[in-house]
Amino acid sequence: MRKNLWILIAPITHFLASYLMLFTYWPEMLNYPFFLLRGLLPYRDFSMVYTPLLPLILAGIYRVLGPTPYVLHLFASLLLATIDLLITSLVFRSTKSKVIALTSGLFAGYIILSFEGNHLWFDSFLTLVIILIFWLQLSFLRQTKLWKLLVIGALYGICILTKQQSSLYLSPALFFFFFLLKQKFHYSWRNLFQAVLIFLLPMVGLLILFLSILNQLNILTDFLNWGFRFVFTLTSVHGANLSPDLVYPTSDQLLRLSPFLLLLAIVSRSPGFLTPTSSLALLWLFSTVLFAFPRFGYFHLEAAIPFFVILVFSSWPKIKPTFWPTFSVCLVLISTTTVLRYHLRFGQSFYDPDVKVIAKWIKHYYPQSSIYSLNGPDLVYVLTDKTPSALPWVDQLSWNMAFFGDRYIEAFSKKPPDLVIFVPYKTGQYQPEAVIAYVSSHYLPVESFPFGVEILKKYR
Repeated sequence: MRKNLWILIAPITHFLASYLMLFTYWPEMLNYPFFLLRGLLPYRDFSMVYTPLLPLILAGIYRVLGPTPYVLHLFASLLLATIDLLITSLVFRSTKSKVIALTSGLFAGYIILSFEGNHLWFDSFLTLVIILIFWLQLSFLRQTKLWKLLVIGALYGICILTKQQSSLYLSPALFFFFFLLKQKFHYSWRNLFQAVLIFLLPMVGLLILFLSILNQLNILTDFLNWGFRFVFTLTSVHGANLSPDLVYPTSDQLLRLSPFLLLLAIVSRSPGFLTPTSSLALLWLFSTVLFAFPRFGYFHLEAAIPFFVILVFSSWPKIKPTFWPTFSVCLVLISTTTVLRYHLRFGQSFYDPDVKVIAKWIKHYYPQSSIYSLNGPDLVYVLTDKTPSALPWVDQLSWNMAFFGDRYIEAFSKKPPDLVIFVPYKTGQYQPEAVIAYVSSHYLPVESFPFGVEILKKYR
């Protein structure tokens, strides 16, 4: 048992490092589950634009441990450590080298944390699920047992119930079945059909169950509006002042990512690189990189990092010890460090002293008042244990508000809050003009904070 403790070094290091670095408390990871716990329905009462599995899981955890930032950080850190453990294990099974496997885990952990990955987001949870899918696919290739296909299908269903764009991940599944047809089933279409049917059964079953529940709750139309119409027409939302950086990577980002392409190119030239395992990993890498769009960001590459690391370190024993492989690894580390430095300097926590001060002030002076955060900090809902007064609630993001349109002022004027936590909009920033006009004519400031937040109270 003690001889295997080395495999925990990278996960434990990743877990501890998470608490030493800037952690991003995405408001969605606290607000969505909190709203669910308070009886609000997704898509109808608040503008959740993803499928609901992760918020439901978090709601279950928060019900037991409480909806606090500390619980979110603990869950996220354990998830990241588990991802590291799986990467280390996969590389060890491929290379049989403890040194290479341990290095791969530490390498992956450093890149994930540096690429804004010290957080919990839908991509984080998906990363764990797709690594498990990859592991089971490799296991099925070694030992053909049909129950593994059932689990793989269920995990694919979990992916889609976590984030609907996960349909992009079906391309590795197509390759997987093509390889089965050729190598395992010896071009027996009957066996292939049976395997595909077993794979589809749990996935389709979960999706049918999900849609049935939405229909029972009378929110299926709302889900189709936010979960499909909004998500797949994001880049065509007009009037929201969408930044091009939300669609395409900048030249600076491309420059920082170029060492990864160089290292991958060098590794791909190693003898016997294109095996079924590496081919499958390459397809997963390509699919997960595509997953970073249309709103590109380093943290959207989180699911791609494990497959990059697995490809590089599984092939490392085959690479000749020359200058270029070592040089390219150093370039990757240098590039990653520059991303980390930028993130530590300019990254957002969201759970900062300002929002704590606001929440404390509201609980002290207006404990019974209803609230609404208009361009202000969203975490104020969880920290004051209050849901938004105006429903449906919409995320304070330009594309969400533009898509919501006139329904925003209808919701706001129907049940106006007692207090509005307001941050004045900057010049050129998208503004819900009708809502701002309503607030201007019905609210007066009762408190202003030095960090730019105003508390407005309804007077008529």
